[in-house]
Amino acid sequence: MVALWKKELLTFFSSLTGALVMAVFLVITGLFLWIVPGNFNILYGGYANIDALFFMAPWLYLFLVPAITMRLFADEKKSGTLELLLTRPITTELVILGKFLAGFTLVFLSLLPTLVYFYSVSRLAQPTGNIDTGAIWGSYLGLLFLAGAYVAIGVFTSSLTENQIVAFVLSALFSFLFYSGFEALSAVPGLNSFDAFLVNLGMDAHYQSISRGVIDLRDIIYFLSVIIVFLSLTRLTFHKGMSRFLIILAAALVINTLLSDTIARWDLTHEKRYTLAEITKEYLSNLDEPLFAHVYLEGDLNPGFERLARSVKEKLDEFHVYAKKNIDYQFVNPEKKSPEAQIALDRLKNHDLSPVPVYEAKEDGTRKRTLVYPYLVWQKDSLEIAVNLLENIPGQSGAENLNASAEALEYKLTDAMRRLTTKEKRKIAFLEGHGELEELDVIDITDELSKYYQVDRGNPGGNPEMLQPYEALIIARPTQRFSETEKFAIDQYIMQGGRVLWLIDPIHASLDSLRRASQTVGLPFDLNLDDLLFRYGFRINANLVQDVQSSLIPVNVAPPGETSRFVAMPWIFNPLLNTNSLHPVTRNVAPIKTEFISSIDTVGEDLQTETVLLLRTGRHSRLMPSPVYISLAQVQEQPRRESFPQSYIPVAYAAEGRFQSVFTHRSIPPDSNFPPEKRRNLSEPTKMIVVADGDIIKNEVRRRETNNPRIVPLGFDETTNQTFGNKQFILNAINYLTDNQGWMMLRGRSFQLRLLDRDKVANESLYWKWLNLGIPLLWVLIVGILIPLIRKWRFG
Repeated sequence: MVALWKKELLTFFSSLTGALVMAVFLVITGLFLWIVPGNFNILYGGYANIDALFFMAPWLYLFLVPAITMRLFADEKKSGTLELLLTRPITTELVILGKFLAGFTLVFLSLLPTLVYFYSVSRLAQPTGNIDTGAIWGSYLGLLFLAGAYVAIGVFTSSLTENQIVAFVLSALFSFLFYSGFEALSAVPGLNSFDAFLVNLGMDAHYQSISRGVIDLRDIIYFLSVIIVFLSLTRLTFHKGMSRFLIILAAALVINTLLSDTIARWDLTHEKRYTLAEITKEYLSNLDEPLFAHVYLEGDLNPGFERLARSVKEKLDEFHVYAKKNIDYQFVNPEKKSPEAQIALDRLKNHDLSPVPVYEAKEDGTRKRTLVYPYLVWQKDSLEIAVNLLENIPGQSGAENLNASAEALEYKLTDAMRRLTTKEKRKIAFLEGHGELEELDVIDITDELSKYYQVDRGNPGGNPEMLQPYEALIIARPTQRFSETEKFAIDQYIMQGGRVLWLIDPIHASLDSLRRASQTVGLPFDLNLDDLLFRYGFRINANLVQDVQSSLIPVNVAPPGETSRFVAMPWIFNPLLNTNSLHPVTRNVAPIKTEFISSIDTVGEDLQTETVLLLRTGRHSRLMPSPVYISLAQVQEQPRRESFPQSYIPVAYAAEGRFQSVFTHRSIPPDSNFPPEKRRNLSEPTKMIVVADGDIIKNEVRRRETNNPRIVPLGFDETTNQTFGNKQFILNAINYLTDNQGWMMLRGRSFQLRLLDRDKVANESLYWKWLNLGIPLLWVLIVGILIPLIRKWRFG
């Protein structure tokens, strides 16, 4: 067998045909990856990967592998040496295996020069070497399994005829049918009930998984089964033995069927980006209702959005692995003139979703504008929930936003699925009775929260048990003093495991007061909450924060007596807060717009809690202790950074653990009707978030006194037409507080952004283009010329 293997290799390279076949394959691959502009071009795409190679290779192999295998048996038949070969003291199985290994080795040798692409991308990455090595090696392994299946098909078709051209055509046809034919067959009307079975019969479904660096036992068994079945078919062309072949075929079908529900996977990617969280796996495995995803991220997409669309498909495929038939999806291009596209546009319109314009710079200096629909709509019967797949964080590049979008996919998709399948909403409540924000002031976030929870409002007075049905309590900018009885009710709610979102303004100051008078003085509120928060580990200071990094307010700059003329100017009392990118509440959340905020400190020792900073000011800040003089004239002053010596002043914290009761060494307030035996001095494990700003949750209300007030969405700045992250922050905060299973941890997933160095691409592109075209051709030249010369020297 080894001698036969050597003979086939030497025969292949003894003629120019073999070298020419390899050269054509490598030239076409190199042109698409390095020269021809388009989504396959590595330099054009800007990402440090060679995914395009593994996408193109199955289609290029449809011509390369048949060209390599077409002569393996056809040439033996034509020259009359097949009978001589079969009479040698070697079994037919070993003859077939020798031919197969020779063909597989030749395909492997044709793939070997593509490692120069791996090297080039690694050198072009920023920083050098910033490339997912595990994913690439896994993808190469998948490509070799696919090549083995193609070679087995080629060996079989070569055994059917003595005409090499016929063998080439049959091999290409059979390979194409097995790669994508079954998937096309599954879409035929009437075969819908067998679509999953037909798709799994094809190679594409198994290659797509393994080509991204995920090794699945079922995919390995499938490719080995295809190889064994076609090699057995090849033996059948030389010897009778249909029963033996049928046994092998039946065994292959039985093994693949038995393993279809076995999940044994190895994610070779660096961040395990294709490994679902255990909580997601459990949810999908227990899913008992079919859900369908309509995905509209399809069409003429640039490389970045194409990559995001592929991530969405891969994530849905992962969902399908665990949910089986209960998860299905379809990608639709809304821009395409078809009935499906019109249905898509109508569905998007019903969900008030508009296309996102994307601008690209072309090589001639012009800009190309395309409309992208980065949306997915989950459907369960007649119920639908839309998901915006695109993160749009101000200050981040397009690549960074697309990477953040990929990071958030698992959380966003499962979040919408849980909303669809939840039978009963949990309860949360806004506290009232202490001058908190009115319902109209928080109506926008209330509407958003009502998609997840039943949102109530009320005052429990001195009865903590009234708060027990609620998962979380929101205390939104109180302005009046809390009695000891009311403090006791909140304290015991926390001791019983209740969660609280504290949004506290310690200083009385607002822009509304400045609209009535050009100046005011910020004075402390007497809320009687200092001892309560101090016991929990926090102190909200009676000061105001000023920051150079601030939002704009409209200021009338017209002289007295003239028509008002408003100009947007920075207002240092309205800092734009930075978010903690490592915490699930604030990860990938846009800067937070605030108004007259204060600083917050952590205090206490031997606390049984863990505290994490969520929000902080910018690099140039300062504190103004109360009383604070506030005048609109200050907006005319140009802030000098040296006058703002403090940096990153904390404004919000999250705490988790066991909290000590402030009433540990106190008696129960006399007017409280709480049973003494239920009193606790140490809480159950629970959470709270403390923010030194009450307006962070407040939406603007226009025409408040009319019957038709206009609500400005929370976080939207009418001055700059920019949406800040307030709504997302509050929603994440409540979801974090009420999360008992760990779903919010999915928001903490981090994928390293791997890009090419733009300077290297701009200055060295010609060098890398020639290198990646020249080195593979040099390899073919050496092998194609050197081997014939050596043979001539030895045997001439």
